[in-house]
Amino acid sequence: MTYERSLLIHPLFGLKAKEKQNFQIEKHKSFIGCFTLHHDSLNQFRLYGKENQREASGVSLVLNRSQLFEKESNFIFLAHNVPDSHKESVDLDNSENSQNQQQSSDLKLPLYRCIYFDPDSGLAHVAQREEWTFCREKGSCQDNGWDGYKNEIDSVNKSVRELITDIQKLIQEINSAENSDEAELIDEILLPLRYLIKHYAFKEEQECRTIYITQWNDEKIQLDPNLKRVYVDYQSVLPAIEKIFLSVGALHHESALQYLGQTADQTFIVKRSHNPFRT
Repeated sequence: MTYERSLLIHPLFGLKAKEKQNFQIEKHKSFIGCFTLHHDSLNQFRLYGKENQREASGVSLVLNRSQLFEKESNFIFLAHNVPDSHKESVDLDNSENSQNQQQSSDLKLPLYRCIYFDPDSGLAHVAQREEWTFCREKGSCQDNGWDGYKNEIDSVNKSVRELITDIQKLIQEINSAENSDEAELIDEILLPLRYLIKHYAFKEEQECRTIYITQWNDEKIQLDPNLKRVYVDYQSVLPAIEKIFLSVGALHHESALQYLGQTADQTFIVKRSHNPFRT
């Protein structure tokens, strides 16, 4: 859990910072899927579109949101139906584990916008597209849908700030009452927001996330012994791909991706990025 996701929630909601996280948070493992609203972004290519740590060597996938994510938020983040932690261990290569891996690929979660928060001023914004993305997409800075989108996102920001204020007032009432039972529940109730609140300095990323919070004994958790990491497998993104942008360092994959794009069940377009890369 990085700095901006773990500590910013305290100044945002007026929570009392604790030296140690409580048991409820420690016993959970959180898996995050990260996406951006900026399809062909130079900043994203430089930071994340890397192969062998070489800038501008990756690709940008434009995904169909309704195909890949739940359409409505179910607000269920914690997987409470995990089996007993004392279950019998199984071999990584046996058939039962393979079946669990197949089931985990059916996972489909809602997509949430991150909230960018400036702890010095209290300013908060939700992740959003910027005007240049509409201009580039339509090839014009007029009648490209930006005005309507801006009015909509301004309304979302207003609602989010009002809800933050309401939550702050409720927490103040609980803190002043010194009700330990209710205070103990605050961390669990706000647990998902820890992974959606980022420092305002990262606003350029305009990030959205899927969140899956569970216990270590969840059968959806898989181990990659080669990379020494654990992960939760998500459904294949291939049927949801609408477009692929290639950086200059990925042009040698162009023919293969064009073939894949035209032969897949859901065809997609492959384009070269127009960003001024330096390689």
